[in-house]
Amino acid sequence: MSNYKLLRKDFTTEIERCHFCRRRLISQKVYVVKNIDTGEVFSSGRYCTERNVNADLRSIPDFTKYIIETLEDEEGENQNQENQERNIHNQNVHRNDDKKKAIEYIELRENKLIEEFEGVSYRYLKDYYLTFIEKGDLTDEEVRHILNIENAAPDILKLDNLHRCYSYSFWIKKAIREGYSVDFLGSILRYLYKNFKITLKQKESVNNIFTRIGNFRYLD
Repeated sequence: MSNYKLLRKDFTTEIERCHFCRRRLISQKVYVVKNIDTGEVFSSGRYCTERNVNADLRSIPDFTKYIIETLEDEEGENQNQENQERNIHNQNVHRNDDKKKAIEYIELRENKLIEEFEGVSYRYLKDYYLTFIEKGDLTDEEVRHILNIENAAPDILKLDNLHRCYSYSFWIKKAIREGYSVDFLGSILRYLYKNFKITLKQKESVNNIFTRIGNFRYLD
């Protein structure tokens, strides 16, 4: 049996197929898995990941937050079920939750948001991110320092808000690539990149556009 490592849960730009069962992952939320033996990195659905990878799916970095499901995903799992499981997990906090949070924070600030959001990078976090990329792990001391930085950060640079920025940016950019309301959504993106948020009226307008697009989620 191959030796797999579960890396993260993330959005995927295109609708991919599960590496294990070849089903289309229409939710565009995938589990990113690495074959330790070959180095291959691929996407998997939830149930196939549970069957084939020896890992707690709730303990890995998750970058698929702040969207509202509008249909069941490719394996019949709906958002309510996922939220219930997450709530149960949140009641059983353990040390790995801190590491998960720290990894999400350095990934967002030093990788996923760095090209568009001015001022999101921070030199100490960059050093930790490079260390994480090299070693694939963080020490307890590194985790504590990263979380202390997050705790002292202004609201726009808190982890929850960065997750929101990432999700909003991902789906708005996808709609633009597919040719929907390009000028308007482009102006929303520029506002988001400058302010690390959008207004309630802007979000409602974006969601009205998203209702016309198949396999799209709403911004939460």
